[in-house]
Amino acid sequence: MRVAMDMMPGNAAPESLAAAAWQAIRADGKLHVTLVGRQDRIDAALDSVAASRKRIRILHCTQTLADSNAADDLRYQPDCSIARCWQLLAERKVEAIIGTGGAKAVTEAGLRYRRFLPRIRMPGLACLWQQKDRQTVVIDCGAQEDGRPDRMYQHGVMGAAVLKHCFRVKEPTIQLLAPLDDSPGQASLIAEAERLFLESPWRDRFLGVLERDQWWVRPPDVTVCDGRTGSRLLAELLASDSRLAWGAVLGIDGIALWCPVREEGDPSRLVETFAVATGMYNNGINQVIRDELAGGPLRDLTASR
Repeated sequence: MRVAMDMMPGNAAPESLAAAAWQAIRADGKLHVTLVGRQDRIDAALDSVAASRKRIRILHCTQTLADSNAADDLRYQPDCSIARCWQLLAERKVEAIIGTGGAKAVTEAGLRYRRFLPRIRMPGLACLWQQKDRQTVVIDCGAQEDGRPDRMYQHGVMGAAVLKHCFRVKEPTIQLLAPLDDSPGQASLIAEAERLFLESPWRDRFLGVLERDQWWVRPPDVTVCDGRTGSRLLAELLASDSRLAWGAVLGIDGIALWCPVREEGDPSRLVETFAVATGMYNNGINQVIRDELAGGPLRDLTASR
């Protein structure tokens, strides 16, 4: 399997990223990794942590993308490392990419290519938290700020498909999270999304609407929300002691994962992200998503947005 990784997130030492790539290659004899960033910095990092460069290649680029204003900055930084990762995926030169910077930079760079799966109205950023005895997924954590019922339904199905087929959660539960905005328009959106779930094959696993303060008590397996609410929850979780395992942009033609890495961070979590990418690929997660959505209430949708 071929994976490209962003080596210029702006807040992590190249040595820790290179160490993670080297450990992942040693653990998987079929893994090939492309490190995307400044050639001189990657060379120096590999020299310090890797005993060999077998199955490692470097794609040189000159720019990095800040998370704060990613949508606008992409226009002026076409040679940024995360955009080059997405380009490799779009050109099918890799099967998966791993972003190591901010979530917004990863999603904004990917949405530019619009390589959506059939029937997908808009991809969603799913984030998985590892708890003591279980995993929980929150989607959407910011791919789009505004929610729509059709997108929220698709996001819930995609999140449940990942847990069921890649993490062996037999019957994942799905629940809508009450939005930050409690206006009549948002209430109507949630009611329509609820109707879609109740008319779907997932109806028996759908638990209705959850208030935000109740989420911290016992979250469902899959929490579905609009991007604005999900972004707030993501920030709160990152600031707490909760363990973010990884994030994934679901609904795109390929595998795109996100693993934020701190400057002196332990590379083990990033090594696990390589294993997640391989697992999603080997389990054919995108075909599973296609099959799950083909039997639901939105099955007659075309690929139009």
